[in-house]
Amino acid sequence: MIGADPWLTYVPAGTVGAFASGRGIHDLPRGQRKLAALETLLYRVVEARLEHATLNFFQSGAWSRISLGWRGPAFTGWYVNFERPYVVTAWGLSTMDLVLDLLIDPDGTPHWKDRDDFDDAIGRGILPAGTADRLSDEADRVLGLLAHRDGPFAPEWTTWRPDPSWTVPVLPPSARPGSAAWEPTAHTSPADSGTGVSGAL
Repeated sequence: MIGADPWLTYVPAGTVGAFASGRGIHDLPRGQRKLAALETLLYRVVEARLEHATLNFFQSGAWSRISLGWRGPAFTGWYVNFERPYVVTAWGLSTMDLVLDLLIDPDGTPHWKDRDDFDDAIGRGILPAGTADRLSDEADRVLGLLAHRDGPFAPEWTTWRPDPSWTVPVLPPSARPGSAAWEPTAHTSPADSGTGVSGAL
Protein backbone atom coordinates (compact mmCIF):
# COMPACT_ATOMS: atom_id res chain seq x y z
CA MET A 1 0.00 0.00 0.00
CA ILE A 2 1.30 3.45 -0.94
CA GLY A 3 1.39 5.89 1.97
CA ALA A 4 -0.17 9.33 1.71
CA ASP A 5 2.75 11.39 2.99
CA PRO A 6 6.19 11.24 1.36
CA TRP A 7 9.59 11.97 2.84
CA LEU A 8 11.15 14.87 0.93
CA THR A 9 14.90 15.35 0.99
CA TYR A 10 16.87 18.08 -0.72
CA VAL A 11 20.49 17.54 -1.72
CA PRO A 12 22.26 20.66 -3.04
CA ALA A 13 24.89 20.49 -5.77
CA GLY A 14 28.35 20.06 -4.26
CA THR A 15 27.19 17.68 -1.53
CA VAL A 16 29.62 14.81 -0.92
CA GLY A 17 27.90 11.43 -0.59
CA ALA A 18 29.07 7.88 0.12
CA PHE A 19 28.24 5.17 -2.41
CA ALA A 20 28.75 1.43 -2.80
CA SER A 21 30.77 0.78 -5.95
CA GLY A 22 32.14 -2.20 -7.84
CA ARG A 23 34.72 0.01 -9.55
CA GLY A 24 38.21 -1.40 -9.03
CA ILE A 25 36.76 -4.79 -7.99
CA HIS A 26 34.82 -5.96 -11.02
CA ASP A 27 36.66 -5.27 -14.29
CA LEU A 28 33.45 -4.89 -16.32
CA PRO A 29 31.41 -2.18 -18.06
CA ARG A 30 29.34 -0.08 -15.64
CA GLY A 31 26.06 -1.97 -16.08
CA GLN A 32 27.61 -5.40 -15.64
CA ARG A 33 29.74 -4.12 -12.76
CA LYS A 34 26.56 -3.08 -10.99
CA LEU A 35 25.06 -6.54 -11.43
CA ALA A 36 28.26 -8.21 -10.24
CA ALA A 37 28.24 -6.10 -7.07
CA LEU A 38 24.61 -7.11 -6.39
CA GLU A 39 25.32 -10.77 -7.10
CA THR A 40 28.58 -11.14 -5.15
CA LEU A 41 28.20 -8.35 -2.54
CA LEU A 42 31.81 -7.43 -3.29
CA TYR A 43 32.04 -3.66 -3.31
CA ARG A 44 33.92 -0.76 -1.84
CA VAL A 45 32.57 2.47 -0.41
CA VAL A 46 33.64 5.66 -2.15
CA GLU A 47 32.86 9.32 -1.66
CA ALA A 48 31.77 11.47 -4.60
CA ARG A 49 30.64 15.07 -5.02
CA LEU A 50 27.19 15.49 -6.58
CA GLU A 51 26.91 17.82 -9.59
CA HIS A 52 23.11 18.20 -9.65
CA ALA A 53 20.82 19.56 -6.97
CA THR A 54 18.00 17.10 -6.31
CA LEU A 55 14.66 17.09 -4.53
CA ASN A 56 13.77 13.48 -3.67
CA PHE A 57 10.31 12.04 -2.99
CA PHE A 58 10.33 8.83 -0.94
CA GLN A 59 6.77 7.52 -0.78
CA SER A 60 5.95 4.96 1.92
CA GLY A 61 5.33 1.56 0.33
CA ALA A 62 6.41 2.69 -3.15
CA TRP A 63 8.85 0.71 -5.30
CA SER A 64 10.52 3.85 -6.63
CA ARG A 65 11.99 7.17 -5.61
CA ILE A 66 11.15 10.17 -7.80
CA SER A 67 13.73 12.95 -7.93
CA LEU A 68 13.68 16.38 -9.53
CA GLY A 69 17.02 17.73 -10.71
CA TRP A 70 18.58 21.14 -11.34
CA ARG A 71 21.91 22.13 -12.85
CA GLY A 72 22.37 25.67 -11.62
CA PRO A 73 18.99 27.42 -12.08
CA ALA A 74 17.93 25.15 -14.96
CA PHE A 75 15.45 22.35 -14.25
CA THR A 76 16.79 19.15 -15.87
CA GLY A 77 13.79 16.84 -15.41
CA TRP A 78 12.82 13.87 -13.25
CA TYR A 79 14.73 10.70 -12.41
CA VAL A 80 12.75 7.66 -11.29
CA ASN A 81 14.94 5.16 -9.45
CA PHE A 82 13.16 1.83 -9.02
CA GLU A 83 14.03 0.41 -5.62
CA ARG A 84 12.58 -1.53 -2.72
CA PRO A 85 10.20 0.38 -0.39
CA TYR A 86 12.26 2.19 2.19
CA VAL A 87 12.57 1.25 5.85
CA VAL A 88 13.72 3.65 8.56
CA THR A 89 17.00 2.68 10.23
CA ALA A 90 19.43 4.27 12.66
CA TRP A 91 21.23 5.78 9.63
CA GLY A 92 18.17 7.12 7.83
CA LEU A 93 16.10 5.57 5.03
CA SER A 94 17.34 2.19 3.80
CA THR A 95 16.38 0.72 0.43
CA MET A 96 17.88 -1.36 -2.39
CA ASP A 97 18.41 -0.30 -5.99
CA LEU A 98 16.63 -2.54 -8.51
CA VAL A 99 18.76 -1.60 -11.56
CA LEU A 100 15.92 -0.14 -13.66
CA ASP A 101 15.52 3.64 -14.04
CA LEU A 102 13.26 6.04 -15.91
CA LEU A 103 14.48 9.44 -17.08
CA ILE A 104 11.83 12.06 -17.81
CA ASP A 105 12.67 15.22 -19.74
CA PRO A 106 11.42 18.62 -18.54
CA ASP A 107 8.72 18.44 -21.25
CA GLY A 108 7.47 15.12 -19.80
CA THR A 109 9.02 12.72 -22.35
CA PRO A 110 10.06 9.44 -20.60
CA HIS A 111 13.13 7.34 -21.47
CA TRP A 112 13.97 3.94 -19.99
CA LYS A 113 17.50 3.46 -18.64
CA ASP A 114 19.33 0.17 -17.96
CA ARG A 115 16.43 -1.92 -19.28
CA ASP A 116 18.77 -4.59 -20.72
CA ASP A 117 20.70 -4.82 -17.45
CA PHE A 118 17.43 -5.21 -15.54
CA ASP A 119 16.28 -8.02 -17.84
CA ASP A 120 19.70 -9.67 -17.35
CA ALA A 121 19.37 -9.39 -13.55
CA ILE A 122 15.94 -11.03 -13.69
CA GLY A 123 17.15 -13.79 -16.01
CA ARG A 124 20.15 -14.58 -13.79
CA GLY A 125 18.08 -14.63 -10.60
CA ILE A 126 20.00 -11.73 -9.06
CA LEU A 127 16.77 -9.96 -8.16
CA PRO A 128 13.96 -11.61 -6.16
CA ALA A 129 11.14 -13.45 -7.88
CA GLY A 130 8.23 -11.18 -8.75
CA THR A 131 10.39 -8.06 -9.12
CA ALA A 132 9.52 -7.59 -12.80
CA ASP A 133 5.77 -7.66 -12.07
CA ARG A 134 6.12 -5.28 -9.11
CA LEU A 135 8.09 -2.78 -11.17
CA SER A 136 5.66 -3.01 -14.07
CA ASP A 137 2.87 -2.02 -11.68
CA GLU A 138 5.04 0.72 -10.19
CA ALA A 139 5.90 2.09 -13.64
CA ASP A 140 2.17 2.28 -14.43
CA ARG A 141 1.60 4.21 -11.19
CA VAL A 142 4.45 6.65 -11.88
CA LEU A 143 3.43 7.23 -15.50
CA GLY A 144 -0.13 7.82 -14.30
CA LEU A 145 1.13 10.56 -11.96
CA LEU A 146 3.08 12.02 -14.86
CA ALA A 147 0.06 12.01 -17.17
CA HIS A 148 -2.03 13.87 -14.59
CA ARG A 149 0.86 16.13 -13.48
CA ASP A 150 0.29 14.95 -9.93
CA GLY A 151 2.60 14.46 -6.93
CA PRO A 152 6.27 15.11 -7.81
CA PHE A 153 5.16 16.00 -11.36
CA ALA A 154 2.92 18.89 -10.27
CA PRO A 155 4.03 22.07 -12.08
CA GLU A 156 4.77 23.96 -8.87
CA TRP A 157 7.62 21.60 -7.98
CA THR A 158 9.58 22.47 -11.13
CA THR A 159 9.84 26.07 -9.94
CA TRP A 160 10.53 25.18 -6.29
CA ARG A 161 13.69 26.65 -4.81
CA PRO A 162 15.42 25.88 -1.51
CA ASP A 163 15.65 28.36 1.33
CA PRO A 164 18.71 30.51 0.50
CA SER A 165 19.92 30.16 4.09
CA TRP A 166 20.40 26.39 3.68
CA THR A 167 24.01 25.28 3.46
CA VAL A 168 25.68 22.29 1.81
CA PRO A 169 25.49 19.42 4.33
CA VAL A 170 28.59 17.59 5.51
CA LEU A 171 28.66 13.80 5.41
CA PRO A 172 28.51 12.65 9.05
CA PRO A 173 31.10 10.18 10.38
CA SER A 174 28.34 7.56 10.80
CA ALA A 175 27.86 7.44 7.01
CA ARG A 176 31.46 7.68 5.80
CA PRO A 177 33.45 4.76 4.35
CA GLY A 178 34.47 2.36 7.10
CA SER A 179 31.53 3.26 9.37
CA ALA A 180 29.06 0.77 10.85
CA ALA A 181 26.46 1.77 8.24
CA TRP A 182 28.58 0.02 5.61
CA GLU A 183 29.41 -3.18 7.52
CA PRO A 184 29.23 -6.12 5.05
CA THR A 185 27.48 -8.19 7.72
CA ALA A 186 24.49 -5.88 7.38
CA HIS A 187 23.84 -7.21 3.87
CA THR A 188 22.77 -10.56 2.51
CA SER A 189 22.10 -11.80 -1.00
CA PRO A 190 19.31 -9.76 -2.61
CA ALA A 191 17.97 -12.91 -4.28
CA ASP A 192 17.52 -14.50 -0.85
CA SER A 193 16.14 -11.70 1.25
CA GLY A 194 15.44 -8.66 -0.88
CA THR A 195 18.19 -6.65 0.77
CA GLY A 196 21.59 -5.81 -0.57
CA VAL A 197 23.99 -3.26 -1.92
CA SER A 198 23.70 -0.97 -4.92
CA GLY A 199 26.90 -0.64 -6.91
CA ALA A 200 25.96 2.69 -8.43
CA LEU A 201 29.36 4.01 -9.47
